[in-house]
Amino acid sequence: FRFRLEVRHMKERILSAALYLATKHNYQQITRTQIAERVGCAESLVSFHFGTMVALRAVIMRKAIEVGNLIVIAQGLAAGNSVARGCNAALRRRAAEKMAAGR
Repeated sequence: FRFRLEVRHMKERILSAALYLATKHNYQQITRTQIAERVGCAESLVSFHFGTMVALRAVIMRKAIEVGNLIVIAQGLAAGNSVARGCNAALRRRAAEKMAAGR
């Protein structure tokens, strides 16, 4: 049971670091290496939990929508990300306004 909690905690830490980096550097430009360095883990652990960077970026976008991270949602909208385009209209509008205002 403890191992499962530690695994889940590590996955949450990786996702949190990825969202932070996406906000700061653009979700399409972050790397597995940057995420691993921020968390203090091996790159292989990022891959273990999220697979490819394409899959991780989809999870980052879903998390951004969940927490209302307008910067990352705006990045997704600008890139034509299907997850970003699928969020509710009000959130898309607010993200687009944020993007138009230059952050």
